[in-house]
Amino acid sequence: MFDFLRRLRPEGRGPGKDRRSLEASEAHNQALINAIPDLLFELGLDGRYHDAHSLNPDLLVATRETLVGRTVPSVLPPPAAEVVMAALREAHETGRSRGRTYQLELPQGRTWFELSVAAKAGEPGQDPRFIVLARDITERRVAGEALRESEERLRLAMEATHDGLWDWNVATGEIFFSPTYNRMLGYEPGASRRPVAAWTDLLVPEEREQVMARIRECTEGTRPDFEIEHRIRTRDGGIKWILGRGQTVSRDGRGRALRMAGTTVDITGRRQAEEALRVSEDKLARIFQLSPDAIDLVRTTDRVCLDFNEAYSNLFGYSRSEFIGKPLLPEDMDIWVDLADRDRLMASLKEHGMVLGFETPCRRKDGSIFISEISVAALEIAGQPCHLSFTRDITGRRQAEEERSMLKDRLLQAQKLEALGGLVSGVAHNMNNVLAVIMGTASMREARATDPSDLKAFSTIGKVCARGRDVVKSLLHFAEPTLSIQEPFELNRMVREAGALLDSTTMNKIRITETLAGEPLWVFGDAESINLALMNICSNSCHAMADGGRLSLGTAVLEGNWVEVSVEDDGAGMSTEVLARMMDPFYTTKDVGKGTGLGLSMTYGAVKAHGGTIDIASRPGRGTRVKLRFPRIPAPVRERPGLRTS
Repeated sequence: MFDFLRRLRPEGRGPGKDRRSLEASEAHNQALINAIPDLLFELGLDGRYHDAHSLNPDLLVATRETLVGRTVPSVLPPPAAEVVMAALREAHETGRSRGRTYQLELPQGRTWFELSVAAKAGEPGQDPRFIVLARDITERRVAGEALRESEERLRLAMEATHDGLWDWNVATGEIFFSPTYNRMLGYEPGASRRPVAAWTDLLVPEEREQVMARIRECTEGTRPDFEIEHRIRTRDGGIKWILGRGQTVSRDGRGRALRMAGTTVDITGRRQAEEALRVSEDKLARIFQLSPDAIDLVRTTDRVCLDFNEAYSNLFGYSRSEFIGKPLLPEDMDIWVDLADRDRLMASLKEHGMVLGFETPCRRKDGSIFISEISVAALEIAGQPCHLSFTRDITGRRQAEEERSMLKDRLLQAQKLEALGGLVSGVAHNMNNVLAVIMGTASMREARATDPSDLKAFSTIGKVCARGRDVVKSLLHFAEPTLSIQEPFELNRMVREAGALLDSTTMNKIRITETLAGEPLWVFGDAESINLALMNICSNSCHAMADGGRLSLGTAVLEGNWVEVSVEDDGAGMSTEVLARMMDPFYTTKDVGKGTGLGLSMTYGAVKAHGGTIDIASRPGRGTRVKLRFPRIPAPVRERPGLRTS
């Protein structure tokens, strides 16, 4: 076809050609083109339309006038345009392209086209052009697909049928078995005939009488047909489950059965699956009831509880009669502390089909709150959307994690303070040496000076150095805490005296309460340094309650032969950042000139020197609680008259 069309190109008028002959030839060629029922185009390599022709305008996506000058990618959808452009490239390289197909959505519906493309001979230097024939193959395509679908259905039906056929001549006692029946029981796949006795011998003995009784009911006319599941032996001695169906197809004039026919289906796999399912369901039921996690099954549409295990009842405190068949809504079973958590969980379940490790507080029947970890999965039961939830009480785990985190923070703080102590110790010793030289020089010059201004200057230098010496002493006490006095002292007395002193100095702006242990609490060490540490802590608490508040002092006996002194206020509290740095030397949140930043550092050093620990907890707006813990000693034989407690 395209070899013929290629010859239709216009030729130059030679000397031997007359005008009338040429016009007749062109008319003949045009008639041939008009006889072609397919779409015919002339395209450039860039996909530009130079001409278009079709006897059926409905097959064109646009009129000829609209197409000419435009390109294929601007006219056809991308998938179809890519097929056409690939065919043009192939024809440009090889001279022709055939067999490529594409589809278009036209007003009359989806239409398939098959392309044939041939390069068109042109003048030297002219851009390549191609004759493109697009044939409507929709009917052929639809017919081919219908044929393939029909063949596929037939193939699947033949593969899917596992029915064995049998035909029993009741009069002769001979049974015909189909090839599928023989293959099912492990015999040669061809058809065969055997006496009925040979078949009954294959039945499992304990089921033989039941099967034959069902068949007799059919042959005697008490029932029109039969259907029964039973076991049968195979050729290799194995056992298979089969579903047997049959009916009497002819009788004599007296109503006696002459012929029966029926089918047999191998249902071994189904029966094994049913047994496996039963065993699995039994296991799941045991797991459901014995699981330590609370499990409940809820219908999603109305949130009605369908079932839950004993662990669920124990966790939430509801009985089965209170829960089963009831909607889990706030007005019925108020188990959600925050309904927004419930809505968030259900939204995530709807989006993902499963939610793992969702943590939220829940409420028991008695009103107590616990932290739960919920994992839930969507599933379908009897055609109804449901969700299965596993709920675990993780309150203890959360508390343990918080305690581990707190202990870790304490360890890091202790390591930081130890490192700071080493640094501070070196700086303090060097500063001591420098201050000693300055103070000695200033003292000598002051003794020799006669000018009043010089005397005042050297005196000022001495005072400043003395103050610096006190700061260095405080730093050394933080870095290398030592006990200048070591003797027993009693904490309850110290706390009472501190409370009395604070009560007289706070001008009743702060209400002071004391909760002391009911027995003396003796500690060994320097009572003055501990009293100073206690007053330092109390002073910080009072500063945190500038507008008044409550200061609670207390003592307690702890396990492991330890005692505790606690100071708690309801002041401004501290942020996490401030709490992390409060033991650092020279760190203070007070205004300039109102604090050195050494108070808590000295307190830490004093407690450490006594082998004790310090624990500080605070939250912004919730106040601060400080606990000092010391090793306890037995009460001394007699209280010393000169015991110092302040």
